Amino acid sequence: MRLWAGLAFAVAVHVVLATSASAPQVHHGGDNAGYLSLAHSLVQDGSYREQWHPGQPEHSKYPPIYPAFLAAMILAGAKSWSVFKASSLALTALATAFCFLWGRRMYGDRAGLVAAVLFGASYAVLYSAQWILSEPLFLALKTACLWLLAPKRGIGEPQRTDAAPASFGPARWELAAGLTLAMAAYFTRAAGLPLVAAVALWLATSRRWKALAAFAAAAAGPLFLWHTRSGGEYVSEFWLINPYQPDLGQAGLGDLAARAATNAWLYAGDHIPNGLAGSLGVLAPLVGIALIAAVAVEWLRRVRSGPGVAEFFVVLYGGLMLAWPTQWAGDRFALPILPVTILYAYASAARLAKYCAERTELGPAAARRSGARTAARKKARAAARGRVPAAPLPAGLRRLAVVALVAAVAVPAGLSWDRLRATSPGCAEATVAGGPWGCYAPNIRALHVMALFAGDHLPEGSVVYSRKPRLFYAFSGMQSVAYPRSRDPSRFMAVADSLGVGYVARSRWDSSEAAFVDPAVAAYPERFCRVAAFGSAATSISLLAIDSRPAEGTDTRTEGEGARTEGEDADPALSRGQLRDCPPQGGSTVPSRAAVASMTVPILRRSEFR
Repeated sequence: MRLWAGLAFAVAVHVVLATSASAPQVHHGGDNAGYLSLAHSLVQDGSYREQWHPGQPEHSKYPPIYPAFLAAMILAGAKSWSVFKASSLALTALATAFCFLWGRRMYGDRAGLVAAVLFGASYAVLYSAQWILSEPLFLALKTACLWLLAPKRGIGEPQRTDAAPASFGPARWELAAGLTLAMAAYFTRAAGLPLVAAVALWLATSRRWKALAAFAAAAAGPLFLWHTRSGGEYVSEFWLINPYQPDLGQAGLGDLAARAATNAWLYAGDHIPNGLAGSLGVLAPLVGIALIAAVAVEWLRRVRSGPGVAEFFVVLYGGLMLAWPTQWAGDRFALPILPVTILYAYASAARLAKYCAERTELGPAAARRSGARTAARKKARAAARGRVPAAPLPAGLRRLAVVALVAAVAVPAGLSWDRLRATSPGCAEATVAGGPWGCYAPNIRALHVMALFAGDHLPEGSVVYSRKPRLFYAFSGMQSVAYPRSRDPSRFMAVADSLGVGYVARSRWDSSEAAFVDPAVAAYPERFCRVAAFGSAATSISLLAIDSRPAEGTDTRTEGEGARTEGEDADPALSRGQLRDCPPQGGSTVPSRAAVASMTVPILRRSEFR
């Protein structure tokens, strides 16, 4: 009964907090649409391709398990952004349940409950629970793996060196399931590779040779095939100074050392403490360093008694966090380390409280532990000095360190949750009226409206330049690519001609359109015409058609080609009326309010699956 009560309580706390703080809008990053596009590809023809790209290349960056999970939902009838978002909440609730089971097996019921509640209430987990991303599934798989492969011993119970590994290790079915989950975690997120390596090291150090051989044989084929397909894309990006600016070149030893130092400070002083508590302000570095110190103490204690999967995982994943490009650093990347951080910090705090209590006691109980004569001498010296021996420390005070740890995380986390909860109702109302991006600024919402318009009016097979190509495809069904981030107009046109791009959505999402789109329009006005335009002067978005390549030898560039535009929002060719209008055949209609407010994923609404 205690097991199910604790499990239900931890999961209920997470679900209540996540539900009340969740906002219903769709994230305006492209990863969510990328995952749905891959799922759509799996459902349509069993391929794993970039449907949003005009070349539809085979996808090689994201491992396939999360898209396969979404594909199963689509086959079961899911077509709404809300349903896919709800699946993330279900997965983080599952991760919370496994965190409880893992902590309970490692240290007992109380430790499991505290760790699961703090994990489920942490800011980073609550935030992750509301987005269509692979982290929730990865968290559930990784934490379940740690639970199944964890040793069955608690605080103060060192590993028995005279016993066979099977006497304190997982049962045979748990071992098989744990090894399977480790591989599944890797094929959900490439960051799961440290978990696979940790499992292999644990099998070797615990002398489970048959299991290690079976694990290596089963993993070798899928790992080789995926690495062959991906071509080491993540590995190649790892060596870049800045993955978003590949022109800066590869990082040297000095760059890597500086990266490790920067990441160490970012995670210790910001991402880990604030990922747990939401916003600690100037206290974040102090809390983060204290947490890491507590984790290190418990990690060393466990290593001395025989390292398990979690101990190897902490080192390997921590090394990855230090070595990964700083541009990718964030609480999203720190998520997998949070359960270990919470549980090991709790264990250190509990042991510290116990130690302090034992050192403070001078009564009969201490005498029995320290020896009657030693206690008698202490008592005689205290009496000679006229001091009364201290009474045994009350049981409640023994848990002072544990309570302080919980409060240090729980109180700021509660305040952060309250801030999220306060904004959730208003966002919900805006989403009901304005659809998936109803909570965002008008310039963001404009791209959604234009994508719906393009899906209704552009010829089938059209390709569109846009600021967010994967989202533009999800909303419109039109293949889309990002325009080159270059101020050279000829580069803009050359890429358009090579990929068959026939349109460009020129919005005011940020300053990139003014920097990279407008110079091409100003330099080649004869090749552009205006299909449609929506919004006010501050939030306007235009859909421009790009004429096919002119005859060879013809240069339509205007004088001043390549000059920088004046002002971030400069739009010379559009504002001066140099472009002719070319509305689509059959007229053009702005998407209806119902269409804009719909939470159905447009590419799924337009598709029919067998």
